Amino acid sequence: MLFAIEVTASQFTVNNLWKSFFASTIAVLCFKAFGATEKAALFSADASYFYQGDASLGVNQELPFHIILGIFCGVLGSIYISFQLFVNKTRKKLAANYSLFSNDWYYTLGMVFVCTNLIYFTGVMQTGDKGIINNMINID
Repeated sequence: MLFAIEVTASQFTVNNLWKSFFASTIAVLCFKAFGATEKAALFSADASYFYQGDASLGVNQELPFHIILGIFCGVLGSIYISFQLFVNKTRKKLAANYSLFSNDWYYTLGMVFVCTNLIYFTGVMQTGDKGIINNMINID
């Protein structure tokens, strides 16, 4: 549903939420209906090849890892939001005393400078797209 909102809506408004939910529900029901009749091979609603465990419950060996990943990403997201709130509060305090921090252009250029130096000197994200794809494919 979030993907449908992202693709179809130019502005994320509450009015689009129920429309996207309705469209997603209808799309899933159509996929299930066409997959059940087996007349449309393009629409395969049988997802049994995803399950290696008990398919009737929809439980497989990857489910605990997905739960752990969800918790980990939620904690990291909370830390990032807390950090961003800290940066914004610090910027507001500094903007009251220094005009350098009240200008949005200087703030943006300063953040670009900090991020660029972090990326350059730590080697983060210097692998390139081919290196990243090779690392994903090679499972040696």
